[in-house]
Amino acid sequence: MLCLRIVNKALIINIILFSSFSCAADDADALDGETDLSMEGLHGLVGTGFTAVAFMGNDPILASVAGNEVFDPLTAELEKAAYPCENDPQFAEFDFWIGEWDVQMANGQFAGSNVISREQRGCYLSDWTPLPDGRVRQFFEQSDDGGVTWVSWFEGFYTRKAK
Repeated sequence: MLCLRIVNKALIINIILFSSFSCAADDADALDGETDLSMEGLHGLVGTGFTAVAFMGNDPILASVAGNEVFDPLTAELEKAAYPCENDPQFAEFDFWIGEWDVQMANGQFAGSNVISREQRGCYLSDWTPLPDGRVRQFFEQSDDGGVTWVSWFEGFYTRKAK
């Protein structure tokens, strides 16, 4: 049965969340019946913290139900839960900053260049400051009092390895 094959596949990759997957052990031969049962089990993953959406999209057994009117929206729902930064508008509030920038001092003098990019599926903005010698400086500060005071906790200089 398709449902049992999906459960077996899940066990192979140790996804315990599939344990809520309930499959009837009957001899139903109709694919529609198996597909309905499979969709019911997969629907149980929504809200459980299941994040192996790539598994669902790349697995040959699950590919047999791709295009199903329940499976495709379910996969989209799981993807939204697995990658909240791509789907929550709050994570895009600083997207105006993304790009390549020329940086000037208060007096207008050129201070350098800066590159801001979204990383980790939109979960954070990366700030890279190329230095005149080609290195990149990374500097972090942290405030534990709401921004009244700041403490530096990392400064690193990156140099590209020679090929």
